[in-house]
Amino acid sequence: MSLGQITYGHIAGDDSDDAVVILDVKSRDRSWTSSVFLFTLRSGLVVLLAKFEAGFTLRRVAAENGQLIVEADEIGDAGMCCPVGISKSRYKWAAGRFVQVGEIERHLFR
Repeated sequence: MSLGQITYGHIAGDDSDDAVVILDVKSRDRSWTSSVFLFTLRSGLVVLLAKFEAGFTLRRVAAENGQLIVEADEIGDAGMCCPVGISKSRYKWAAGRFVQVGEIERHLFR
């Protein structure tokens, strides 16, 4: 297991920075996956907002303009070796959970 990335930004709707933490986990068969954890501060305590497994296609997770941005490889017929593009999803924190905002953006390589 290794620390993949930590980024900060406003996601949970208050004035404090929230943390997006990515842990990369490699298995014995040399495959790997990314686990994403989202933390905030409440009354001076660190609180886990959400966590999810992002798989091995994850490119980037960040807080931007009050939203959680998730970018991942788009996989085509050739499989994991050869991504055909990048997808970008946006989420906002509402009623205690993340809700997708808009459509998934897809940018294909050509």
